[in-house]
Amino acid sequence: MMPRADELSAAARRRRERERNARRDSILAAARETFTTRGFAGSTMEEVALRAEITKPTLYGYFHTKDELLLTLMLPVFTDIGAQLQVLQRDLEAGLISSCQQLIGQFLDAVLTPCRTDPARFRLTQLLHQTRLVETLDPATVAALDIQGRQDFALARSILRAAVQKKLIRDIPVAPLADVIWGIVVGTIQVEDIKNRTGGHAQHAATMQLAADLLAAALDPHQKEGGRR
Repeated sequence: MMPRADELSAAARRRRERERNARRDSILAAARETFTTRGFAGSTMEEVALRAEITKPTLYGYFHTKDELLLTLMLPVFTDIGAQLQVLQRDLEAGLISSCQQLIGQFLDAVLTPCRTDPARFRLTQLLHQTRLVETLDPATVAALDIQGRQDFALARSILRAAVQKKLIRDIPVAPLADVIWGIVVGTIQVEDIKNRTGGHAQHAATMQLAADLLAAALDPHQKEGGRR
């Protein structure tokens, strides 16, 4: 039986959609590499198009600005962190977390999940910590990143607040604690990456494990001064 005209048309649409998605992915890969090697401020749409092996008009058919490219790359990282924190929150509410060490370990794992699944994309979030970068982005991009970031930090604070109530961690202000944990993750990755680029021996896993151990020791409400129970 010969395929009907509507079946042929649907098959053609699916093929075009696959091709468009593949082109979009290749553009994002080119943008990620360009931003990583040249920095966001030093990159241009022309360079992204050249690396993606497409024309500028083709690039603008997918993304209108460099800011839109950066947002498309970065937003899924923060969305993924939020999803992982939601899993942690459910485990905490279900009573599946029984110690400070377990809580801190799973908290860091949640924040680090995007780094482990897509290290290059996660490292782009470090661009936000560059001096005055946020001031160069268009307001819509800043607003989108701000909304997701606020949601993630609100969720993190909620988890830490519940942990205090369950006496899994010490009764300390949770807002600065969430900032400290995020700072530890970002700072550790940056330091180890610098060591790797300058011929040193990067120890991401070992360093992060030490950070988790130190945080757990400092936050454990059952831990007495001097490290004795």
